[in-house]
Amino acid sequence: MSTDSAHGRALPLADDHGRLAADDHGRLAADDHGRLAADDLERLAAGAGAAVRVEITGRAGVGRSSIVAALGPVEGAELVESAARDRPGFPDPALTGEIVVLVVLDPPRDVDTTAATEAADRLLPVLAKTDTLADPDSALDRVTAAVQAPCLPVSTVGAGAGVPRLRQVLEDRVRAVKAARATELLARLRTRADHAETGAFDDFLTTDAGVRLVAQATGLADPPGDAPSRAEYWRSRMNTGDAPDALRAALALHRHAAREWTRRA
Repeated sequence: MSTDSAHGRALPLADDHGRLAADDHGRLAADDHGRLAADDLERLAAGAGAAVRVEITGRAGVGRSSIVAALGPVEGAELVESAARDRPGFPDPALTGEIVVLVVLDPPRDVDTTAATEAADRLLPVLAKTDTLADPDSALDRVTAAVQAPCLPVSTVGAGAGVPRLRQVLEDRVRAVKAARATELLARLRTRADHAETGAFDDFLTTDAGVRLVAQATGLADPPGDAPSRAEYWRSRMNTGDAPDALRAALALHRHAAREWTRRA
């Protein structure tokens, strides 16, 4: 590769949430000769693939800790329980998660609608303890209307009815966040390459980190199974006559699975 990070400035790395950092004009840095450094490209790609911060928030007693315990590990995510909201004498914690799971009890309160507004498009509301309600459907409608977003019901029985659905939705959201990061990074790298040398970027796309980043940008979930079976699945998707975007996504995921297969062989 025709780059050398030892003679220039490092590219800005991702921030604490894995989002791409850039200068005040949205540009990526390069060395004094306009070249993109291989090591920095790999670090940027790693930042785009970092764990997504999922914040579990809500009033005291709504079951935040129970939700965290019932969920267990969520692939690609870091679950963080915030301090309780609406505590007398204490300010409500700022919502800093890339995904905000707002745990609500029926009836919803003003503090819940305030949190929902703050979270905006990061919001994933959950109606907890639905097994204790006389009319769960009506309660779900009330909470959904209050927070102005579709709400998932979760009970307190055992591991919690509704928890598998919540985990699936979270995994989908996590993939979407990572896909947005990867798409943003690839777009900015292409812009940088257009104004510098394209060789470094083209070379990067052939590396493990580059192949993984392009696959991540598709936002699609791999089927279960080992690398050979996943590679074969995506190869079959390449022969379906789907739209060009779908075929490109299948190719990207096939290359990623095949690369993993080769590394482990």
